[in-house]
Amino acid sequence: MRLEKPERPAVWRRELALPTEACARGTILLALRSAARMLWGDAGLATIRGRMSSAAAIHIFDRPIVADAWMPEHYVTDWFEAAFGGPAQSNAAVFRTFLDRMMDHGFGRVRSFFLSMVTPQMLIQKAPDLWRHDHSCGELIVQTIAEQHCVVLLRNHVYTKTPLSRLAIAEIYRYVLALSRAAGVEETHRVDDDGQLNVRISWK
Repeated sequence: MRLEKPERPAVWRRELALPTEACARGTILLALRSAARMLWGDAGLATIRGRMSSAAAIHIFDRPIVADAWMPEHYVTDWFEAAFGGPAQSNAAVFRTFLDRMMDHGFGRVRSFFLSMVTPQMLIQKAPDLWRHDHSCGELIVQTIAEQHCVVLLRNHVYTKTPLSRLAIAEIYRYVLALSRAAGVEETHRVDDDGQLNVRISWK
């Protein structure tokens, strides 16, 4: 008698349903923690924890973070604020370096083979799909792809709300392109009249 293979339980289906609130993958929180420890040690981590909301601190520091799980996006913005005002001492250059190391520990490590193979234009074309993998909401739109620059738009997302979160995501976009075959990568960003974040990235 042939036995039918049982259907996998719903909990095994990683993409069965998106969370109801804005969320990010656990890999982002893990990378933030690794970058902070590398740059500032346990003392820096303690400072960051002390500046975060109690709910975020408990979930990030006292409970295991599952890399592929969804976690509230405001935990990430809480971390940005705590790192910037804490061990980064409100220095934008230091904060950008922290974000770059975060990308090294997260996206850059996970996607290292992919990044070694793509041109900037190829990476930009994949950007909306890469965004959707790591974020449950928000819309990343590629407006322009040229030989030495691109323009991307982010709308309907918490990262567009404050100057620090806008700086953070613009720097993250810039650094991701710097991890590909681009050189001399720079970014400028602004908020458009409709509230969307407009990021222009150029390279040589």
